[in-house]
Amino acid sequence: MTARVPVYDTGMLIALADRKAKAVRMREDLTAVPHRAVVLGPVPAQV
Repeated sequence: MTARVPVYDTGMLIALADRKAKAVRMREDLTAVPHRAVVLGPVPAQV
């Protein structure tokens, strides 16, 4: 099985911080499979 590589952008991180249902559900679905999330360098600064 290949691992998924989701790329979290500014909108996704803000949605997770605000506990938006759709973002939380997507994140929880990813925990069921091996994955390595990617957050590009400028994204945390934007958040």
